[in-house]
Amino acid sequence: MMGAGLLALATVVPVSANALLEVEDRTNGRETVKAFDTASEVSKKSTVTLHVERRPFALATVVEPGFAVTKASELKGKDGIYASNARRRKMEVEVVGIDDDNDLALLKLTGEHAEALEPATPVEGELPIGTVVVGSTPRIGWMRVALVSANPRSIETRGGTLAFLGEEVKDGKEPVGVKVTDMVPDGPMVKAGLKKDDVLVMVGDSPVTTLESLGKILSEHDPGDKVNVTVERGDEQLVVEAELASPSETLDKFDRNQQMSGRTSYRKSGFSQVIQTDLPLPPTAMGGAVLTLDGEALAVLIARADRVTTYALPMATVRASIDRIRTGGTNDDEE
Repeated sequence: MMGAGLLALATVVPVSANALLEVEDRTNGRETVKAFDTASEVSKKSTVTLHVERRPFALATVVEPGFAVTKASELKGKDGIYASNARRRKMEVEVVGIDDDNDLALLKLTGEHAEALEPATPVEGELPIGTVVVGSTPRIGWMRVALVSANPRSIETRGGTLAFLGEEVKDGKEPVGVKVTDMVPDGPMVKAGLKKDDVLVMVGDSPVTTLESLGKILSEHDPGDKVNVTVERGDEQLVVEAELASPSETLDKFDRNQQMSGRTSYRKSGFSQVIQTDLPLPPTAMGGAVLTLDGEALAVLIARADRVTTYALPMATVRASIDRIRTGGTNDDEE
């Protein structure tokens, strides 16, 4: 009976190891939280939230007095944008310019509250894999912690998509096209009036013979681009116009790993150089800074790529983008 009584007591009143520690030593105790105070305070002074009709959609990082940067593709189709600081004080926003190569926009912030913002000090050099970093949630100053999880690298353009599944068609041993085996509901192919078993033979002026050739053609286009698609349907050849979709808005919806991650960024590829982290932040936090625990700015968040991957542009890349925006240059000018 005594054994049963002890078992019942242990079941009803569980005692965690955390509860046995002094408050200062707990995983969520004062000393642990204090480790993030510096970065949190820097974030509050160097970050603004971007809104449309009181709805927040991105963050922006102050890079110099009166100017901030954010993820450019999040601005698309939005009018009446304004910014607010950590205390929800409003300021006006003007888009100075956009660097399409890195999906970065330079913004001018005006108003009395804009004058109080301060840029974070950039990190000098690169930080090794495993370095602890933090990023603000859409609620400025509320930080998430993660690690630098890969060496800086470029992310190739993923391009737009026709959002369908296909298989190669051969004439003897030679591939001659790609047959449609399935299509994403309400995707570009469906909207263009194409059907299952149609065979794609051309996109624009480029012949489609294999899945690889189709992928290469589409990688040169962005979501939203309109292309002429030539297909064979029985003995008939048709040419239709299709508007390319974003993989994030179409094919990724059928990827189980992506479904578990929640919404990802509309554009998450085609960057000259990124730092990869596992910061668990939503697309609405893109444009915010990746900070060290000392509050130095390592990078600007540019894309929530998947469940465990978030990309950020190193501050040197951000500065180069700002210079190109102001001078009207491109990445090609640096080569």
